[in-house]
Amino acid sequence: MMERKIIYYPTIIVPSLWAKWAVLYFDKVGSIIPRNVDFEELVHSWNKKDFQTMKILIDEDELEPTDPQDLLKSKEKWNSVETFEEEFKRIVTSETFQSIIYKNWKRNFVWKVHRDKISDRIYEFLYDRGLAEENKKVGIGF
Repeated sequence: MMERKIIYYPTIIVPSLWAKWAVLYFDKVGSIIPRNVDFEELVHSWNKKDFQTMKILIDEDELEPTDPQDLLKSKEKWNSVETFEEEFKRIVTSETFQSIIYKNWKRNFVWKVHRDKISDRIYEFLYDRGLAEENKKVGIGF
């Protein structure tokens, strides 16, 4: 029987309630966590409990951190990575996507994404279009 694994995304700190639910229904829980992440920059009073739960689940081998750079460096995965990047670029440059972001342009949507969660090509693609910027304060994110 194949192991049932669920991946949490988009944040690095996995919410406690989500993690507890996922552990009950899946064999393994994964989270995309860059190897060089500085948790001191990410843990705040509002997510400290979530971080503590996450640490317990990692120690118990219930939550498996996945470094996205490992996936990007894997030679066997290059074809699918390139396919994903091309599809991502097609979506971002599509009329539908453009109409959605420009319709809502007056609202400033900002999502912090750890820089190591994406490839350099995706970051540069987004940066060139004004859709990404480096967080100068901590050197990560968009």
